[in-house]
Amino acid sequence: MIRNFFILDVSYEVKNNSPLIYIWGIDQNNERVLLIEKSFKPYFYASFEGNKEKIIEEIRAISRQESPIESIETVMRKAPNNMNIDVLLIKTRIPTYVRIYRNLVTKIKGIKEVYEADIRFSMRYLIDNDLKPFSWIEAEVEEIGSNEGIRVNKIYELKKIISRYEDKRPDLRTLAFDIEVYTRYGYPNPRRDPLILIGLWTNQGGFQISSDDELKVFRSFVDFILKYDPDIIVGYNSNEFAWPYMLERAKTLGVRIEIGRKPEVEVSQGTYGHYSISGRLNVDLEGTLKLLSRNYIEDICKSAEYFNLSECKNKMLKWYEIRKYWDNVKEKDLVKEYNMEKVKLIYLLSQKILPISEQISEITGFPLDHLPAANITSSVEWLLIREAYKMQHLVPNKRDQDKEKNRSDVVVPPMPGIHENVYVLDITPIFISKILEYNISPDTLVNEECEVCKQVFNYRFRTEPKGIYPSVLSRLLGLSDRDRAISIILRTFLLYLRRMGSRWYNKEINELIDTLGKDIVSNIMKMLEGTDVKVIYADLTSVFLKGKAENVSELVRNINQLYRSNINIEKNYRKIIFLENNNAFIGLLENGKIEIFGLKRFRENLCNLARDLQDQVINSIFYSNNIKEVIKLIRTSIAKLKRGEYKVEDLAIWGVVDSFSNPKPPQVVAAEKANKSGYLVAKGDKIGYVIIKGSSNVSNRAEPFFMVKEKNKIDVEYYLNNQIIPSLMIVLKYFGIKEKDLKMLGADILDLF
Repeated sequence: MIRNFFILDVSYEVKNNSPLIYIWGIDQNNERVLLIEKSFKPYFYASFEGNKEKIIEEIRAISRQESPIESIETVMRKAPNNMNIDVLLIKTRIPTYVRIYRNLVTKIKGIKEVYEADIRFSMRYLIDNDLKPFSWIEAEVEEIGSNEGIRVNKIYELKKIISRYEDKRPDLRTLAFDIEVYTRYGYPNPRRDPLILIGLWTNQGGFQISSDDELKVFRSFVDFILKYDPDIIVGYNSNEFAWPYMLERAKTLGVRIEIGRKPEVEVSQGTYGHYSISGRLNVDLEGTLKLLSRNYIEDICKSAEYFNLSECKNKMLKWYEIRKYWDNVKEKDLVKEYNMEKVKLIYLLSQKILPISEQISEITGFPLDHLPAANITSSVEWLLIREAYKMQHLVPNKRDQDKEKNRSDVVVPPMPGIHENVYVLDITPIFISKILEYNISPDTLVNEECEVCKQVFNYRFRTEPKGIYPSVLSRLLGLSDRDRAISIILRTFLLYLRRMGSRWYNKEINELIDTLGKDIVSNIMKMLEGTDVKVIYADLTSVFLKGKAENVSELVRNINQLYRSNINIEKNYRKIIFLENNNAFIGLLENGKIEIFGLKRFRENLCNLARDLQDQVINSIFYSNNIKEVIKLIRTSIAKLKRGEYKVEDLAIWGVVDSFSNPKPPQVVAAEKANKSGYLVAKGDKIGYVIIKGSSNVSNRAEPFFMVKEKNKIDVEYYLNNQIIPSLMIVLKYFGIKEKDLKMLGADILDLF
């Protein structure tokens, strides 16, 4: 029979000593289905020199009964050095044996190199059959009667793929979840701290699971998911916190989280660190957002604001406050309200983030649930691997990243300080047009004189055939109705060319990209001579310009005419502050949003009080535009700190207990003190500590925050001088404010402005 199927995800299992490819999908009747491919076999390539027959004989000699080498044939492929060569295509039966045979084959005399032995079996199947998630296929199938407990409407054996096509996406069921943990002390520990509340949200609304019986909470969670049967499960920071905690906690309690469409298969951690659920896509929206946006979005409320969703109405509790509110009968409902608002926001965020993510997955063939955990350049690499298969190129092996230092992408260093009327140009299209014009690619690069080559600066590239880079880019530019996703992929493509660990990294092309970037920005700066427009920062993808709008628009027209490109103004900042070092900035967009880039490293070791005050100061600077109001805010906050009007936990600094060796960092000292007092803190745990008064070094004065009951023991001056004031001066120094000014708590400080 012939049927049409929408591909959601692909996995595999070995059954009766034979691999089965599982294609999880939806048919034209909107029924959830499973297609099973039984004939696909794992394989890899080996290049060789010398006596081929003898080498093949030795390869056959290492064959193992549990997964025999089923065939060895000679095929021609293009090697990474651009030469057409004969290689051995070696097929076996069980996917995990590819790596075993790779190690054994490598030791055989005459074998030069082994290729494509690290490509995962399910991805191998997608590539070889030109299949991608979120696309449709027409296929010849045969329905299988028994479903063996698999949670789908129908199961088919896949006989033949007839065609691949694009069509309207079926209605996918999305479920959002969020959890609350009762933390006795320190960071939530699954071996110690119980799960007390799970919030769930679907297109039908919200639902909460809570019980004094923790086993019932887990079982109700499993039951809800199996009953609703979602295609996509979304969380926020779920790969980093919720799933690791829940899996370890479930193990401690002796309960299994079997929520996939395949029975008796628990949630498990995958290749890229994501958590895999059979037949469903599990997506961490925070991880996805970090890949899609270059801005620093620290929490779910800021994510909601970024996407113009409703503001957080209720108090957003800190995770360490949950216990206090949960234990208070009158305030217990605050925890439930907080959880329900969070999970609703997660669901609403999914409606904003998933459409773009799904397009990236469909275009690149990279699974949606892998995106949040992987580097964004991984999606480009899989795009290239797909193209290599079509061009019959051998996929280069992964590189050693330590051989050469990564080059900086900065062309014009940022001009520290405050700037108004700043426009950002995305110059990626110029690089893309140059790659296409000169056929720039590792497989077209030549190092000698060449009659059929084009030269760009000191580098020559063959004009025919089309290289792998231009081939991929041509396909991308030929797509329509996916502008946002394609823009992200193109920008990522340029970053991929620069990444030392990329399979197709080429030193000469990296140097050429550097030279091109400098030349492009140099030409732009020449065009600006005699105008009021200035370049205040430029890297290989963006140029920040300060000046009048009409002059910037005229510049864009001139750039497009010179490079025959189609660049435009990507963003417009009313005001932007470039910070010193590492290209960090804070900007107020024309639409009233504040964007933050590169500030994470300045905030990682800050206590919550310092973070919150820094946020308030940044908002006040941009929205009130009144430096006197900012100073009042800081003065009031410092006075409250000195009067003891704070919570001890808000001064906690968090660190991972990664080593007990000398010299001991403060979190390790705090962990040792906690352990001596009967609190269990193990290596790998996260602990919050505060710095108390004393004359010894700072590390020795670190105390677990939950053991400090008297505020007068806390070294307030340490927090002022090492947390609060330095975190504020990162921004305030550009307004002429000095550290000593912030320490003047008298009213005369306002006379300075």
